[in-house]
Amino acid sequence: VLAGHDECSLSEGRRRLARVLAMTSPALATSR
Repeated sequence: VLAGHDECSLSEGRRRLARVLAMTSPALATSR
């Protein structure tokens, strides 16, 4: 696996995870 590709994939995964957390966090807060 190329280091550049791996780094890009990791950063993309982090962005997706951040988006999911941003969307689920308010939902969990309101559900409480």
